[in-house]
Amino acid sequence: MIAPLIIARLRAQAQLLKGIGGAAEFSLASETRPAALPSVYVVPLAETPRANELAPVVMQRVEVSVGLVIAVSNVADKRGAAALGDLGYIRAAVHEALYAWAPEGFEPLERGPGNLLGLRNGVLWWQDIFNSAHYLKGH
Repeated sequence: MIAPLIIARLRAQAQLLKGIGGAAEFSLASETRPAALPSVYVVPLAETPRANELAPVVMQRVEVSVGLVIAVSNVADKRGAAALGDLGYIRAAVHEALYAWAPEGFEPLERGPGNLLGLRNGVLWWQDIFNSAHYLKGH
């Protein structure tokens, strides 16, 4: 799986982040409030295997999408405008660490869409999607 590789990369490269976790941590944080802010959560979204490319050998390209859910808060503004400003810095740090980086066994990460997930309990939630691919080869 690509998620643990991305988490390790963010821990090593994105010093602005106070919290980094996976899908389980995201589930808990989104129901309450993140323990540390700003935070990012790496959530696998989809795997799409393509048709076999090398008959009679079985080899499939598997495209993967991962959500990078970013949580920011700025207590100077309860409506979220200040947090939205901070979001730009955090997204830049995440992109700097991940964009065009090739995790072992995977193609380089590319950006997909990004979108606002919501504003709750003074926390702004944003998701950027990153895409990559790897190959499965049969015996």
